[in-house]
Amino acid sequence: MTAATVSRWARRYVLAGAGSLMAWQAGVVVGVPRRTEVVLGLLGFVLHVVFGKAYSLVPAYFDRDLAFPRAPAVQFPLTVGGVSGLAASSLDVGPAWAGAAGALLWTLGVGAFVVTVGWTIRGNPTGRETATGDHNAGRRPVDRLANGFVPVALLYLLAGTYETLALYAGVPPLLDGYPPQATHLLAAGTAGVLLFSLGFRLLPRFMVAHPPRWLVGVVLLTGASGPALLATGVAGGGLLRIGGAVEAVAVVATPSPSERCTSGLSAAAWGSSGSSGVLPAASSASLSDSGSRSVGRNRRSGWRTSA
Repeated sequence: MTAATVSRWARRYVLAGAGSLMAWQAGVVVGVPRRTEVVLGLLGFVLHVVFGKAYSLVPAYFDRDLAFPRAPAVQFPLTVGGVSGLAASSLDVGPAWAGAAGALLWTLGVGAFVVTVGWTIRGNPTGRETATGDHNAGRRPVDRLANGFVPVALLYLLAGTYETLALYAGVPPLLDGYPPQATHLLAAGTAGVLLFSLGFRLLPRFMVAHPPRWLVGVVLLTGASGPALLATGVAGGGLLRIGGAVEAVAVVATPSPSERCTSGLSAAAWGSSGSSGVLPAASSASLSDSGSRSVGRNRRSGWRTSA
């Protein structure tokens, strides 16, 4: 019953993400504000697909059962409601407190997710136990390395969520209070790192490939450090270029063909989300938001708006 419950709710997260994807693309056609695109594309589509897949895959990859099987059901209305409130605020519709309410709901939902996943892997935080069978014993070093970066993605999720809350609720921000910083933390940090990590567990098996461990380490290290550089540098300065270069290493690094792995890390990251295109959507949202550079603030939502 536990596995069935988690699987059922995981599918609902993916369906919610698909709905947000359609709303996002419809919004692009009619010309909604850029902030609305980011809310629907990143928080609505990308991260809801990530939540659903994480509930299904992370416990199995850490050789654990989900600690609280009902957590997906608790989180779902919170994060979906959060996206609705933030989207309404970005469109300047609804009550003045819609943005703050949406940010609070989103934060509560993310808190439920992080607590559940964190409690699930508490006895195996580095992912040394991988549930990798003896017939795949040669994959264990890469599996352990990939598992170790799941907590990094959770830290980015907490940081990006706090920055989002700070923009609406008036709490002190971690960085400069510049919206694209939160976007980079959530897109490249949470979605990117988690998809890189889970991708190295998933894709090599599909492709009957054996990427070298040293290259996996390079990709994961650069993929995990790039988002922090992007977030701190997007408001201005050379760190943005450095972060972009570091992130590019993670995306374009290609294992040796002699290792029977003809696709690069980008294939692993893109493929880990199936055909949903989660990573390119996250990149699109992140790049779109980086174009908003003015210092003015929206009176109702606290988000800085483009000139």
